[in-house]
Amino acid sequence: MSTMAKGAAAAHLNSPGVVRRFYTVIVFVLLTSLDNTAIGLVPPLISPISDGFGVPESAIGLVVGSAYLVAAFSAVGWAYLGDRHGRRWILVVGTLVWTAGTGATGAADGYLVFFLSK
Repeated sequence: MSTMAKGAAAAHLNSPGVVRRFYTVIVFVLLTSLDNTAIGLVPPLISPISDGFGVPESAIGLVVGSAYLVAAFSAVGWAYLGDRHGRRWILVVGTLVWTAGTGATGAADGYLVFFLSK
């Protein structure tokens, strides 16, 4: 590879577009990892959570099942909005909604708050 070609390749890797794409990928990988962790956290803890809220285990199972269904059906709406209004702001709003719901789930002091925030 010639010196000129090496310089062009190095300049391309240092361009703001490449850095921004790399940053975007890293952010999405981290958010996806956190989301998968949050999704997988409740099912193994159904017994302690049900004991803490004083409800049967089936009530916590209802929360988990409902959360999966809401996520599946709302994904269609988020995708539609992303196509109509641009993905950047939909992703920001979706991330903020997810963050608020996850935080409220962790801070829930009763079953109703847990159900609504999950």
